[in-house]
Amino acid sequence: SSSGPRLLVEPGTGDLIRFDASGSSDTDGTIAKYEWDWTSHGPYDVSTANPVSEYRFLTAGAHQVTLRVTDNAGAAATTKQTVGIGEKQPPVAAFTVSPGSPSTLDTVQYTDTSTDPDGTVTARAWAFGGWDHIDKQNPTHTYSSPGTLTVTLTVTDNDGLTGTKTAQITVAAAP
Repeated sequence: SSSGPRLLVEPGTGDLIRFDASGSSDTDGTIAKYEWDWTSHGPYDVSTANPVSEYRFLTAGAHQVTLRVTDNAGAAATTKQTVGIGEKQPPVAAFTVSPGSPSTLDTVQYTDTSTDPDGTVTARAWAFGGWDHIDKQNPTHTYSSPGTLTVTLTVTDNDGLTGTKTAQITVAAAP
């Protein structure tokens, strides 16, 4: 039976990657040992009877991994594969304001439209003139006096990276 379509995604720095050598075989016996060298510079970092192993690369770039399998008679075979590790991407902070030109009578709706290209936004902090550090996703506010104020949204993603957007909002006096 098929497990369905698979989505291949470039792993990022610090991601736990699963390596599976269960496709390895021996025509005249069984595989007794799997050895993994995460840098291909020796020595082998893992030696196990289990064909599956996991590893985290802490730096971005191309990493060559060596696998050596040894059968029950002591014969060995080696293969190498390059694994591409990407940099973690910060979230992109974004928001909309409605109405776009508010007056002191309007309730202003701020809508967080932030995204994270390689994960999820897990926290947000709004900073307004005198109305700071609101952690709601879509806060509202009614301004009691006219003027121009700076609004800043800082978002944090599941990797601990941040993104910030700042905009000037002008509040007019009520007619």
